[in-house]
Amino acid sequence: KSKSLNPLFSIKKKKDIYYSLYVICYDMLVLILPIIILFIGFAFAANNIITVGAVLGIYSIIGAVQDPLRNVADSISYYKEIKVKKNKLAFVDENNVDNIDLIINKIKIFGKGPHDKLYDLEFEKGKFYLIKGESGIGKSSIFNKIFKDKSFSSLNCKINNVDNMLLSDQTILSQISYLKQTSNLLMDSFYNNICLYNNYSNAEFEHVINLCGLTDFIRAHKNDIYKMNGIENVSGGEKTRICLARLLMQKKPFLLIDELSSSLDNDTSINIAKNIYNYCIENGMTLVVISHKEEFDNLIENKINL
Repeated sequence: KSKSLNPLFSIKKKKDIYYSLYVICYDMLVLILPIIILFIGFAFAANNIITVGAVLGIYSIIGAVQDPLRNVADSISYYKEIKVKKNKLAFVDENNVDNIDLIINKIKIFGKGPHDKLYDLEFEKGKFYLIKGESGIGKSSIFNKIFKDKSFSSLNCKINNVDNMLLSDQTILSQISYLKQTSNLLMDSFYNNICLYNNYSNAEFEHVINLCGLTDFIRAHKNDIYKMNGIENVSGGEKTRICLARLLMQKKPFLLIDELSSSLDNDTSINIAKNIYNYCIENGMTLVVISHKEEFDNLIENKINL
């Protein structure tokens, strides 16, 4: 059983075994006891110890008593089950943070991750963090764990000091944006990919695409900006910038970026990094960046070296 599991949800092996034995013995007695008593009674009747009428009378009495006894035994079993469920429900109610109104102020990652790497990281709202480290050391696992990745059971995440597994996906996704190395786009227009069918102003849209270095790209495709097939045949760097524009447009309190420069040239990534940094300051957003390059080195003071 998992050590991180609350005791109320853990398996009590001895208790389960005893309960199973009780159920088996009870079922056997209910089925076999009347037959045994009937045979014993007829044996006594054959030896003239008691009469056949007395045997049938005893059997009838046992049958009459059997149902109340079964009800008592079942009631005891039901009471035990309900008591366990009541305790579990009390635990869930006490820790019921499955609420879209929850304001995330702190994210903590701790425990053992890939390559037996020990983590003890904390990201506070309103601050900026830069995570550095060699490729393959497990930087992306930090962000994946925030979104309930189960790859490393010994690596844990707490949001506002509560296990993130107790939070709904909606609660996490409503306040944390995540730009992955692999960008995903909708088979839709440029505009809908960035705005996600929300009604943003033209000024907001133009400001964000400018920050992400998409102005020239959008102008070159101005005839396709609202077309359903407008997103076809874009490069990896363009996909990254479109997804970034989408996240900046949403202005969620936390912005996580995993290797911004993986599909961008050096000058472009440096310029966009400065724009992201200033945009997050202006909008009170928390920024956590994973990078093995230098585009954020001169911008973010809180550096975490893995």
